[in-house]
Order: sequence, then C-alpha cells, then structure tokens
Amino acid sequence: MSTRSPGVLVRDLSGIRAGLALLLARRLTNPRVRRTTTRADRVLYVVLAATILLGLTATIGKNLLGGGYDYRATIAVWFRGVLTFRPDPDLMAGVPPVFQLHAMSAWVLAAIWPFSRLVHVWSAPIAYLWRPYIVYRRRPYALGEPEMSARGRT
Repeated sequence: MSTRSPGVLVRDLSGIRAGLALLLARRLTNPRVRRTTTRADRVLYVVLAATILLGLTATIGKNLLGGGYDYRATIAVWFRGVLTFRPDPDLMAGVPPVFQLHAMSAWVLAAIWPFSRLVHVWSAPIAYLWRPYIVYRRRPYALGEPEMSARGRT
C-alpha cells in the first residue's frame, strides 16, 4: 500500500491549492498586472498545472489507491544520474507512464522557467528591507493645476 498517509496527502493538497491561489490571484484580479502577463507566463502556468496534476495522479493513483510504486529505487536514482551527467535510461524503462510524464513535464517546466516571471523566485529581496522609502507625489497638473518647473511654479 502507500508510504504516505491520507493526512499527509490532505496537507500537501492544501499547500498546493494555497500556492497556486497565491500565484494566480494577483495576476487574475489586477487588470494592470494581467495586461503585463506574457505568453511565456501563461505557458508556464499550464505546464506547472500539468506537472502538479501528473504528480498528484501518480501519488493518489499509484501510491495511495493502487499497489504503490517505489520511485526512490528508479526515478530518484535516474534523476540523480541526470544531475551528475551520468544518466542511466534503463532505470526509467519500467517506470509507470504517469511517473515518466511527470518527470518530462518537470523538465519542460525547468526549461521555460527562465523565460517567465517565475524566474524571480530565485532572487531574495533582502536589499528591499533596507532601501529608502519611495515617496509618491501626485502631479498637480493632473488635477487642473499649472505644471511646476524644477525651481517652483512657472
């Protein structure tokens, strides 16, 4: 049977749902942000959703409801080999198709990641904490007042 308890699965599903909601909420609700969303961002969201759904399908279908599959003996070893430039394709030969599709979608996600706005997750905004405040002032001429020059009123 499964190596994961139903409680762990519920926790994971809740985390995934909250993460996707946070990722998409601002993009979908703010018109200015929605206008700046590029095609690459939209493709990334589709691939990200596919990767998550395939992973959930593998987890629920094979490990929780099915007889279980020990991916640590095949997929994890194959992945480690890919990362150390010594891949062994024979390790993936007998892997269930849903796990293979999940791995392929993860590679596609990694390939398009740098071309989307999600690339910003790799930068920690530490300097943001100590930067000076930005003061926003309204433009007086926008309200019908005369425009001001650098030295004062003209």
